[in-house]
Amino acid sequence: MGHDVFTYGTLMVPEVMRAVTGQAYTHQRAALHGFNRFRVRHEVYTAIIAAADASTTGRLYLGVDAASLKRLDDFEGEYYTRQSVTVMVTGDHGETHQAIAYVIADAHRHRLSDEPWDAAAFVEHHLPEFLNQMRGWMS
Repeated sequence: MGHDVFTYGTLMVPEVMRAVTGQAYTHQRAALHGFNRFRVRHEVYTAIIAAADASTTGRLYLGVDAASLKRLDDFEGEYYTRQSVTVMVTGDHGETHQAIAYVIADAHRHRLSDEPWDAAAFVEHHLPEFLNQMRGWMS
């Protein structure tokens, strides 16, 4: 039994999650209420911050093991903190799950732009280069 992990940026892309963790996890679309997503300045990735009236869509990976969680911690680095959140799975029943999400650390909030992050644009324009960087990071 592992942890459920809510992702909202580059890790929403299963290929990126697999490059970081070395695993292919079952996943579902989900939403996290009370958080807003913004692009990190001068980067192709994103972060979330608490925002009462906001909601962020993403992907919920199920049963992430401890070794993969450690790799995710290393990938996210000092800019993010692991936080327990409640997410709603997108679908007919709208069931909720307790999950882990990586939220930008208060000390690094200044790194956020006011630009929203676009998953489709990331995949179309940046995914191959990002995956190449991940392969270098992994080795």
